[in-house]
Amino acid sequence: MVAGTGNDQGGSAAPESAAPESAAAALDRAIQLHRQGQHDQAIEAYSAILRADPAQPRVWVNLGVVLRAAGRLDAAVAAYRRAIALDPGNAGIHSNLGNVLRDLGRRDEAIAAQERALELDPSNHAASYNMALLLRDLGRWREALPHFDRCISGGHDRAEVRLDHATTLLAMGDYAAGFRAFEARLAMPDGAPANSEAPLWDGGALDGRSILVQVEQGPRDTLTFLRYVPMLAARGGRVTVSAPATMAQMIAALPGVSLVVPGGRAAPRTDLRVPLNSLPLLFGTRPDTVPRDLPYLRLPTGRLAREWFAPGSEADAVKVGVVWADRSRSRAADRGRPGRVCPFECFLRLAALPGVALYSLQTGPAAEDVQRLAAPALVRTPLAEFADLADAAEAILSLDLVVGVDSAVLILAAALGKPGIAVLPPGADWRWTDADGTPGAASPWFPSLALFRQEVAGDWNAVFDRVAQAVAAFHPDAPSLQPPEPPSEQPPEPPEQQPEEQLGEPPPAPLESPVDLPVVSAAGVPEVIADTASTDSLFVRAMAAPDAATAPLPPAPRPFDPRRAAVRFLRQHLKPGDLLVAVGSGLEGLVSALALRHPGEPSAIAIDGDAVELSALRVAAERAGTPRAIETVRASLGAKAIPAHQDSAPQMTLDGLLGDRTDLAGRRVVLYLGASPRLAEIVAGGLDLLAQQRIAAILWQVEADSGPGDAGQRWAMLLDSLAQLGFRHRRLAEEEGGKPVPYVASAGPAAIVTLARDAAPEIP
Repeated sequence: MVAGTGNDQGGSAAPESAAPESAAAALDRAIQLHRQGQHDQAIEAYSAILRADPAQPRVWVNLGVVLRAAGRLDAAVAAYRRAIALDPGNAGIHSNLGNVLRDLGRRDEAIAAQERALELDPSNHAASYNMALLLRDLGRWREALPHFDRCISGGHDRAEVRLDHATTLLAMGDYAAGFRAFEARLAMPDGAPANSEAPLWDGGALDGRSILVQVEQGPRDTLTFLRYVPMLAARGGRVTVSAPATMAQMIAALPGVSLVVPGGRAAPRTDLRVPLNSLPLLFGTRPDTVPRDLPYLRLPTGRLAREWFAPGSEADAVKVGVVWADRSRSRAADRGRPGRVCPFECFLRLAALPGVALYSLQTGPAAEDVQRLAAPALVRTPLAEFADLADAAEAILSLDLVVGVDSAVLILAAALGKPGIAVLPPGADWRWTDADGTPGAASPWFPSLALFRQEVAGDWNAVFDRVAQAVAAFHPDAPSLQPPEPPSEQPPEPPEQQPEEQLGEPPPAPLESPVDLPVVSAAGVPEVIADTASTDSLFVRAMAAPDAATAPLPPAPRPFDPRRAAVRFLRQHLKPGDLLVAVGSGLEGLVSALALRHPGEPSAIAIDGDAVELSALRVAAERAGTPRAIETVRASLGAKAIPAHQDSAPQMTLDGLLGDRTDLAGRRVVLYLGASPRLAEIVAGGLDLLAQQRIAAILWQVEADSGPGDAGQRWAMLLDSLAQLGFRHRRLAEEEGGKPVPYVASAGPAAIVTLARDAAPEIP
């Protein structure tokens, strides 16, 4: 489970009374589909069981869990209510209902459901955790703490629970206890950086010793805590930083940094190491000792400046950058959490102000709102995609003011010393509270930002009434912004008494990745932001103990990552002179494979229909020192060639791409296919090459390589067809370190390598 979402509970999923074997088998199949993440199929399977026998509360709960996971929240509420009608004394079902009501922003009903769960079973520690999350979202931190304590002391002592507890302490201004508890993030999956075995720094004198600062996942935390890196050099340390490539230029410009190692590469040997997010604890940070020197981030010297926005006719206008959603907006994990999402229409109100020009700093799915609302004349968009953090910083510095939701963009603006306005819900993240832990008009971390909060949860209109006043009165030479006072005749109530209807912002977890920034990853793939995610416990038949109704499932193991296995295979087996052809595979693996600097021009051909992805690859290749080794082709691959229409990319075939390339004759070709529903079409376009065995190996990244339905049948037919051409198939076994083992079909995610018998003797 990932921090902050609420822990749905489970128990026995056996039918309520003896049932025919066929019913039990149907339930087994439904549970398997559910566990495999095949939500639509699981919903239909559970529904079929309930149509035959609706008097099964635990099957109704299973249906509610999978409906919630699929984002069908109102239907999940109905399923849980059906379960409660059949089993009203089950505390776990009431708590599950509270979770989905929280997702829907129906706070009062959610609290009532969790209260009922705890009334039925005061020892239900999962329900205590769920109640703590609700109260934290409302800004009622002191009320949330006893529930966290009860949960942790009662045996529900998981890393994600401790992390939520830690960020609640930080929101209250208890930095001493909060940052100590914040170390729980290192126990989360992938939480602890792993590219160095040097001993951890204990906060003592450095006296000329070398130290590696390991940047963790989570751009908002990274941008917040980079201010501490020069303090290590001031203590006499020789500082190396391991960080994502998209941040490398900006971090290298920090005072005292001698070397930046792009993330994923082995770090040089140092005397000590320290995770970046541990620095506030090791420096003994209190609310009144937060380093406040601005700016603490600067553009690299010697950088060639470029224009990021087309010039407008309003030369004297106040240039206001706007960001209305973080990049994680489209994730299911963000449902019911509007604190980092605000309707774009609210920002359009600022476009009506005389002497104000709006500039979009928004990326991700929400950037499409400008076109969706026919607003390109009102909000100017960048002339090109940002390739890294330095590009984003340069664009921000070309503006006068930044207005936005809690996001990495806004934090970057604050780190650059740019004046700005943060628009926030009542229960916003810990970094937006005053030094005494109260929601105020300023943050100890970002003094250049004025904080404008909702007085009533969900009411953005009142917030933007005040924002419009502040922007209209803004002058670029003004020392700071101050939010106008709310009307004196109706002062806002304390957060714990406000009528809350929408979710506030849960604390960030350290599993976020740099895609929250307004950049295109140098790796070219959107990495997973795991601030919070829905992990529901099922009523499984194997859990038949009497108290299983309130027992959550044990933490899931780290999921198998087929892309990671495929990249490992490439690093081991790609030889000098090989030609890697990557099709929608994610650019990180491509650049990692080319780190070997194979001779030959090109060493790789990257095919993608997205020009932005290819541009990001070229930037990454330049930084890796391999720009001439990569040829990029904007196209999609299929079974036949189709010309481009308007702005779309043309469709090509593998045979057409490589068949007539005399410059590539004799080169061993390794084909790397990313996860795609069009695998069969791509291969059908390369039958001539396959028959000639010019393709030595195909790396497949698949979500599920077998299973019921048409997809599984098509996959099996595809592998059979290749076998008839003389190819053999191997699975890259994660438990064997990615070693190829005999292929056995399964329904899980997989990395599979298909080998030509005669053309790839070096590959096992």
